[in-house]
Amino acid sequence: MAEPDDRYYSAAYESRLSSNSYPGVSRQRHYQEANESLLRTLESIRELVVRLARETGWGYCRIVGELKKLRIHNVSRTNVKNILAEARIKPGPKRNQGTWDEFLKIHAETLWQVDFFNSMVVTPTGLKRAFVLAFIHVGSRRVFCSPSTFKPNKEWMVTQAESMLEQARDAKLPMKYLVRDRDTKYCREFDELFEKAGVSIEPTAPRSPNQNAYIERWIGSLRSECLSRFVLFGKKHLDYIVSEYLNFYNELRPHQSLENRPLQGDWPKLDEPPTDKLEVVSHHRLGGVLKHYERIAA
Repeated sequence: MAEPDDRYYSAAYESRLSSNSYPGVSRQRHYQEANESLLRTLESIRELVVRLARETGWGYCRIVGELKKLRIHNVSRTNVKNILAEARIKPGPKRNQGTWDEFLKIHAETLWQVDFFNSMVVTPTGLKRAFVLAFIHVGSRRVFCSPSTFKPNKEWMVTQAESMLEQARDAKLPMKYLVRDRDTKYCREFDELFEKAGVSIEPTAPRSPNQNAYIERWIGSLRSECLSRFVLFGKKHLDYIVSEYLNFYNELRPHQSLENRPLQGDWPKLDEPPTDKLEVVSHHRLGGVLKHYERIAA
């Protein structure tokens, strides 16, 4: 049996336009009002169909089912297919595996990234390269760092994996996926420890730095905003500098991706310009390298 099209609506409205249905209202006037209402209804349905297709990638059959769930029953599969064609959207469902950006968005609340950074430090025997392992929870953007080491060997890597799992549990930040690059310092024991905890290790594709972009961007911010300003004297000095920046980043620094709010704390969206310049005070860390401002009671 042929499926109904837009004429179904016109017929439905026509059936309501009997001369005695609306006393005191001419048939011509009511027909005009009903026709305008019909056009608005059809346009809103078209907009909804296009929205569902673009937001979900569903095909026309699935969209019809969703419309019926929303109490919109007089729209056929042919109607939806024609609407999608007019909007230049393929009527079939999106069946590809999705992009990396879509993967990040879908799994952000359970997705972590990890990467090394290193710095040259002054020691009694000369300059040495110290390594630090940094983890970021993609959903909250919170960062956790290991103590520095001159030898990121198997034993040290296992210790950092155990520590990170414990810190994630304490912070109530779920971990299901851990993205890392293919650095050989990630030993088999490191991966196995996470896998035993139910975490899937996701190595990045060769020459694809964008797959680990969140933690790499954080490391870039650490270097440009902080580490580049210091001569580092030993591992303890490096650990102190990193710890200060880490606390500043996690607690006080505004983040554009979060509407310029810090990662933690309650920051109301109020527009209250200060009435006195003394209301805004400056705080600094690391000799003024890191600064932030606070409002106090007038």
